Amino acid sequence: MSDLHFVLENPQDNNRREHKKRPRLVTSCDNCRAKKLKCIKGGENAPCESCTSSGVTCEFRDRDQYFAERSAKSVNAASNSPGSQRPQLSPRARSSVPDYGPSQRGEDLTKRPGSSRSQKSTKSLSSPPLLPSHCPQPTYDSRSAIPDDTPPLFDSNQWQRPNPTLMVSFVNAFYRTGGQQFGFLVYDGLMQQVYTNDLDHVLANSIAAWATRYEKIPELGKLDRTSVSEQYVSRAKLLFSSLPPGPNLSALHALIVLAWLQSSHLDEFYAFAQAANKMSSDMNISAISMSSGDPSHRQVLQQTWSSVSHLMNVSNASTSEGIKPRQ
Repeated sequence: MSDLHFVLENPQDNNRREHKKRPRLVTSCDNCRAKKLKCIKGGENAPCESCTSSGVTCEFRDRDQYFAERSAKSVNAASNSPGSQRPQLSPRARSSVPDYGPSQRGEDLTKRPGSSRSQKSTKSLSSPPLLPSHCPQPTYDSRSAIPDDTPPLFDSNQWQRPNPTLMVSFVNAFYRTGGQQFGFLVYDGLMQQVYTNDLDHVLANSIAAWATRYEKIPELGKLDRTSVSEQYVSRAKLLFSSLPPGPNLSALHALIVLAWLQSSHLDEFYAFAQAANKMSSDMNISAISMSSGDPSHRQVLQQTWSSVSHLMNVSNASTSEGIKPRQ
């Protein structure tokens, strides 16, 4: 009996313990959820059958609001945790001290896109910088022109990425204004990466640049859309200049998006198109897209290769004839 120990616990202690909740999976649109119908979609970005037959907009506002709330909570928890604060670097120091965080590491193309735990490629590429020297780099602090009641454009704890509390609005605006044309970017996959903070920083800035260029974001108030978009473009360029060697599918997707975003500036359009073409060649996308075992990943690679080929055709025609590129 001497080996027995009795421990008295308060039954209410279990309620005080923090349990990490699993993300709520919302697979049905708002209309189907309200009518308690099975939501059947014809494709990744296509409206469901019920909304199509009813002639109503197929929206996921409940899911988007949930992701936004969860993202805001995770950001607040990270900012309040010990060791989360890092000193703010001056703009000049930022350009000379690249951060090789998980989302900037090269991705193993045999893995599914979007995974932040893909093994880093051992292949070394002794290639020149992705973008030519005539593409300007940011030398200013973008926060100086933002009113006090407007959320910052960038994450105060990770200067490489946009403010995560704005990313749900950015992704939705991106798809509403033409982002669905980029078939290699799947809405559900992007939203999941936004929630888990796994979205590649370069790609996140590219999506933010596109969204703020073509749609007014309510959270940003009266800020000039063109100016905000250019700040995200500049941040993406800065990150491109410090990318480590190796395959990076998310960076390639970002180059394609930025090329079309800058189509009104022929020099930058051509620079981004050439950088995308070179990266896809280094990654051997055309061959890998035929050999990938995962059908969904193979489709992403095939659509990526098709987008690069189309981009180069338009780029060559535009530069030779001096006409504005059209997507």
